[in-house]
Amino acid sequence: MTTLLQEAFAKASALPPSEQDLLASRLLAELAEEDEFDRAIAASGDKLAALAHEAISEHRAGLSQELDPDRLWFTSRRLSTPPASESATGPWEPSTATR
Repeated sequence: MTTLLQEAFAKASALPPSEQDLLASRLLAELAEEDEFDRAIAASGDKLAALAHEAISEHRAGLSQELDPDRLWFTSRRLSTPPASESATGPWEPSTATR
């Protein structure tokens, strides 16, 4: 056990029993979710490999576009203001998706 974890458990042991149980439940749930995520990733290896192969094939065929992080950020948030790097008449267009 690491020193930091020992310190956390020492502080937790000073809490009232109901708060200790709540903290323990949260920690156990977090650990279970992490295990579940790891299993899901391990089980999806074939699918991820197929998606990677498809993406590489599309890129080699010239079907991919360079990623513009500013555009991606604004588009994903459905904001109506273009990034500072592009003018209002540039290629950026606000998302037309509904919220």
